[in-house]
Amino acid sequence: MAGPETTESQPEMITLAEAAETLGVHYMTAYRYVRLGRLKAEKVGVEWRIQPEDLAAFSTDQPPKKRALTEDELLTLRPTLIAALVAGDEAKAWEVVEPLLDQATDTTMLHTGLLGPAMADIGEAWAKGQLSITDEHRATVVVRRILGRSRPWFRGPGRRRGMVVVGAPESDHHALPTAMFADLVRANGPDAIDLGAQTPASTFSEVVQRSSGGLVVAVVVTNDHALREAQQCAAAVREAGPAVPVVVGGYAVKSRSEAELLGATHWAASSREGAELVVELLAG
Repeated sequence: MAGPETTESQPEMITLAEAAETLGVHYMTAYRYVRLGRLKAEKVGVEWRIQPEDLAAFSTDQPPKKRALTEDELLTLRPTLIAALVAGDEAKAWEVVEPLLDQATDTTMLHTGLLGPAMADIGEAWAKGQLSITDEHRATVVVRRILGRSRPWFRGPGRRRGMVVVGAPESDHHALPTAMFADLVRANGPDAIDLGAQTPASTFSEVVQRSSGGLVVAVVVTNDHALREAQQCAAAVREAGPAVPVVVGGYAVKSRSEAELLGATHWAASSREGAELVVELLAG
């Protein structure tokens, strides 16, 4: 009579801590591989567990798979990001952004399709009284930190081609638009100096005077009350370097004719268009 049927025992799953030790990386690095989908794992209770064959097949050298981000995908993620920003939860916000940075063939979509629109929605909610100024400030601080952490993903390949100086006029308190624009510029090839918010006209002038050529100045204006100072910034650049192109744009400058009245040589309707424009100006 045949004995009982036997089955080959399944290998025991590996904990994330054991996987990190095997890979020779910190636990949080192994956790990052799991979150980004690079290391296959499954949740068992409250712990992540990995099949031995999945760990054996994993290599820390394997690059993440790149893909094009879609507007619908970013729109779907926006409420989750906004909730994290308003709560001041940097870790949760980074969980939304980091996988996209690793996967995106075009990282600038993170700024133009997710972070920028999320902050616009938060600003609109504050204006309607749906959020407090504390909520808006908390979100702004988290986005600043996210921008700092994401900077390495916005360095375009190859040699730097020229320099773009970007800043906001002295009475314009919004620093996020200049920081995001500087990232878009870097992703397109040139280097960028971000002077940030509340930049005096004399600072633009000083940077131009110190330049040895291959320079474009971009003035980002988000408030109507800063338009006169934007005009002063453009005039200071023209005086310091008559041949230096001056691009003026931003929410408060709606048309090319408005930009020209402020003394600009060029205008951009959007941050993406502006980043492409400065590349053309430096190439010419």
